[in-house]
Amino acid sequence: MQYRPITQQEYPAFSDLQAHSFFFARDYEKLQEYARQEGGDKHVTARGAFSDDGKLMAGMDLLPYTQQFDGHWVGMGGIGGVCTKPEYRRQGHIRQLFRLVFEEMYQRGDVFSYLYPFSVAYYRQYGYETAGAVHIYSMPLATLHCHKLRGSAEQFLSEMYGDDAGDPGPIVAVYEAWSAGHNLAVERTGAAWRKLLEVDPANAKTRAYLLRNPQGQPAAYVVFRVDGDTLHVTDAAWAEPQGLTDIAGFLGGLAGNLRNLVWRLPAYLPPDILFPEWLNPLAQRNIVGMNRVINVQKALELMRKRRREATVKLRVRDSWIPANDALF
Repeated sequence: MQYRPITQQEYPAFSDLQAHSFFFARDYEKLQEYARQEGGDKHVTARGAFSDDGKLMAGMDLLPYTQQFDGHWVGMGGIGGVCTKPEYRRQGHIRQLFRLVFEEMYQRGDVFSYLYPFSVAYYRQYGYETAGAVHIYSMPLATLHCHKLRGSAEQFLSEMYGDDAGDPGPIVAVYEAWSAGHNLAVERTGAAWRKLLEVDPANAKTRAYLLRNPQGQPAAYVVFRVDGDTLHVTDAAWAEPQGLTDIAGFLGGLAGNLRNLVWRLPAYLPPDILFPEWLNPLAQRNIVGMNRVINVQKALELMRKRRREATVKLRVRDSWIPANDALF
């Protein structure tokens, strides 16, 4: 058996494995073309389990990210696309792939690893644990009428609007200020921002707005899509506490043809802050993923500590990463 990164020529088989496992379509001709070209990079995150005769039996993606932790940006390995062909399941191939990627993440200096589970219990065996939650509120949009936008709102327009295009800089700055106070928030690359913001509002039902405070400084932003008479908040952040209620005031002003609101908010936020007149706020609680410490030593060094003279010893049991199985 071999457990290793896949080659560019093996990428069509890897993509085919994921397509069959997760029931999504793939373009066979484009995959074959990718395998023949030079210098492709789609395959570099893929890891595979191969039989002795070269058959791909299982695979996963190891995606490089940077994540916020107590005021520091640290390396994080994102795990995705974990799958095994039905005829090769329950043979330990995913276990061996995790051993491979845990070693790789530790050697490159990652502090954490993150994934979105199909089963919490399944990934707990690999040392992952739930890492926060959101509450999804569904309510009449008019519920937000008690809030007012303090300053101004401006719609963000993508590059296709030429001279009228917006500057994403203030929105990025708001996110960076927000993420500094939220452990495990991911640093967004240019590609991530383009995917979020570069939509044509004339032909899509997605809008992005930057909100400024009375002094003209960026205070918050909100991205939403419209489905019928319902507004779904898909992304939002605030650089100052009042920015959250600025978002609420702005959205409340959209009530009219839009009647309902669906908003994912961090579970630590008391609903009374935003919905003081809503007597019975009902929310669906969703786990937002699972996190694992890859390098305990680095995590402890970077962790914020109380200013007290004290010595603490921490015994960690980790059967997957030998360097973590120690007394710190």
